[in-house]
Amino acid sequence: MASTWEEINPSLSPQTLSVLRDNGFFSPTPVQSLVLPHFLSNKDVSVQAVTGSGKTLSFVIPVIEKLKKRKQKWRRGETGAIVILPTRELAVQVSEVFNLFITGAGISLRQLIGGSQEVVKDVRLINEEGGIVVVATPGRLADLLERKDCHLAAGVRSLEILILDEADRLLDLGFEATLNTILSYLPKQRRTGLFSATLRHEVEMLIRSGLRHPVNITLSSESMESTVPDSLINYYIEVPPKDKLSHLVGFLSHHETEKLLVFYATCAGVSYFSDLIKRLLPSLKVLALHGKMREKRQSLFESFMDMESGVLMCTDVMARGIDIPDVDWVLQFDPPSSEKAFIHRCGRTARMGRRGHSLTYLVPPSELAYVEYMRISEGVTLELLPETEIGRIPSSSALIERARAELSKEREFYDKSVRAFVSFVRFYSKHSYHLIFNMKVLDLVSLAYGTFALLHLPKMPELKGKDTSQFEAHPISLEAIPFKERSREKQALALKRKKEAAWMAKAEARKKFLKRKNREERRISRKNTRQNKHTFSASELDELAKEARLVKQYKARKISKEDLEAQLDS
Repeated sequence: MASTWEEINPSLSPQTLSVLRDNGFFSPTPVQSLVLPHFLSNKDVSVQAVTGSGKTLSFVIPVIEKLKKRKQKWRRGETGAIVILPTRELAVQVSEVFNLFITGAGISLRQLIGGSQEVVKDVRLINEEGGIVVVATPGRLADLLERKDCHLAAGVRSLEILILDEADRLLDLGFEATLNTILSYLPKQRRTGLFSATLRHEVEMLIRSGLRHPVNITLSSESMESTVPDSLINYYIEVPPKDKLSHLVGFLSHHETEKLLVFYATCAGVSYFSDLIKRLLPSLKVLALHGKMREKRQSLFESFMDMESGVLMCTDVMARGIDIPDVDWVLQFDPPSSEKAFIHRCGRTARMGRRGHSLTYLVPPSELAYVEYMRISEGVTLELLPETEIGRIPSSSALIERARAELSKEREFYDKSVRAFVSFVRFYSKHSYHLIFNMKVLDLVSLAYGTFALLHLPKMPELKGKDTSQFEAHPISLEAIPFKERSREKQALALKRKKEAAWMAKAEARKKFLKRKNREERRISRKNTRQNKHTFSASELDELAKEARLVKQYKARKISKEDLEAQLDS
């Protein structure tokens, strides 16, 4: 295994060595030492390595080296390499690494990611300028390949290298069909590199379909006994729902000079808690980023990259592949959806050998089993957080009252709190590890009051049958909470009237339905009454006919009155 860049064989070009030295990459990481010789020797590679191990340079360097050594000059419109990544943020970051090497190398780079600009603009740039290296997200790349007005499908006929980074995440996000579409446009004679932090059946299927006789490289901490970097210390803290918010505030305040990521399960949770922490800790720099953001995502990400200290509250959109300098702590305020999510969340710190810490909040009693579960399933040891790291925890009751006072001032903020609570409860109720994250034992009342500081409990199916008598509802009514923006108040009023009108229409329709139903029921009842009147048997009808004949005979004076009565009596 090479310990210096100069020892790598085939050797790197002087320009590449210079860029590596100038940017502080003085020696290769283990994964780079293992991957580069094979990839530079024109072999397909399948690489599994822990997050933060330096996989990006393992494919950037071979791409640059191979494209520069092409005998023919690259023509406009030709594409020599495609790098596919699961998220926009990761694509932007990888593009920045490529830009370090392509300056002065005669290689152009084209970034194709959804949400950043209109697809027609990408079409124009591809047609007019092309891109020898294309860094893309799957959806935008497939769209451009299939468009008749775009020249990209023709350009990829010259493709020499394909990179699939974070392959397991690509599949988790449902891009399998999209990747197959992309592969159908690419030449078979190419080199392919697949990089992933975890390797499972779906990834192996992708390897078989997209790679030709690959060299399989697996590298992780302690030879796969653990799936997290050695320089990462994983902590957990046992906190009941009623104290969870106060512990978070105390921890963030204690570590305000450091850089922290706080992960939540839902977009609504990120939106609410980032707003709440800004109000409770106004001196703390807090940013929020989640998957429903469009234009703001990249600028927020770049802002956090440039910050020396502060907090970024986010969903798992930030859990994969993103390299943020000097993240000191990763906090998992909401439980991860899977062991893979845990690993990738933690992997945002302790990157490239730097020291880092992670903290997972666990609610007793059932969630404490997660510590043993991670030790057995992933070889990850979680230690109890030392008291020296916790900081001064504010009084839960006083903090909750402060939070509720803020909620009572602004209707928009109040609505955020309710959406965050509802979305978390629904996430929790569908958790795959339901024996550990057990909805039946979770104290929803304490969660609503102590973690989310709700003013009122929302109406939702999960609360039916629950004892909510211990919840202290705030005396303020919903109508008394003012809106911050007048336009929002008008919208809410219009929505309320619309709902009331819809309810009235529904009630009126039901009233008419019941009226018709009752009328029909009465009609059927009368019909049944008529049908259920007494019916005579054959013998009774014969007897009636006989009596009628006797009466006629009496009236015709053919029999006497005494004969009539005698025969009727008989």
